[in-house]
Order: sequence, then structure tokens, then C-alpha cells
Amino acid sequence: MWSVGCILYELAHRKPLFYGESEIGQIFKIFKCLGTPSEKLWQGSTELPEMKMTFPKWSVNGNENLVKLCSNFSGCPEAIDLLTQMMQLEPSKRISVKAALAHPFFKDIKMNEDEEMNEFTDSHIEIARSFIPYNH
Repeated sequence: MWSVGCILYELAHRKPLFYGESEIGQIFKIFKCLGTPSEKLWQGSTELPEMKMTFPKWSVNGNENLVKLCSNFSGCPEAIDLLTQMMQLEPSKRISVKAALAHPFFKDIKMNEDEEMNEFTDSHIEIARSFIPYNH
């Protein structure tokens, strides 16, 4: 859902949400906006393989910062709400795909009567396989 949130932002604003010249530059932009992970906010974050205790510590209101960055969503509180739920640092706190599809942001998109959000058909699987190298 993190990647979907980044793409949603980029489509609406025509620029990346967290642009960095390098991996560490991008990580620091994320932490500066959303806050540096800590055990208090994300249990187990200090045990992540690439997490360094020497990283700068930003203690911020990430949702507030995201709202400030979303100038093109100013007239659409549903878009801001969906994006903030997608852009949670801790993966378990992010909105699920099923919940995102049922989010008010998509209220005007009608589903085909025969479609179920929780079922994949053979055609869905074939479409997915067409995008991914697949070895039998």
C-alpha cells in the first residue's frame, strides 16, 4: 500500500512524494516528513537490518506534514485521508487493499455486479501473469 500511496501522490502532484538523490537521501526525506521510527511508535523498528541508531531523530506529526504536502488534494478530504492511511511507516498500521477499495475516495466508482472484491478470477490471474515474468 506504501507504493500505491506514493503513486497516488505523484499522479496528483506530478512529482515524487519523497524524492532523494540516493537511498539514504530518500530515507531521510521520509523520516523528516513522517518521523524517525522508534520502538515506541513501531515495535521492532530498531531491529530492522538497515536501521541505524545514528540516523537523525525527527519527532513530527507525520499526518499533519502529509496534509501540508498535498496541495492538490485540498478540495478532497477523502484523498488526504486515504493517502495518510497508506503512508504509515509501520506496515501493520497501513490500510489494507480491501479497505482502500471500499474507502470513500472511490465512492463514485461502480463495481460490476458480478465482481467480488475478495475473489480473484482466472482472468485476474492471467492479467497479473502478463505483467510478471512467470516460469512454470
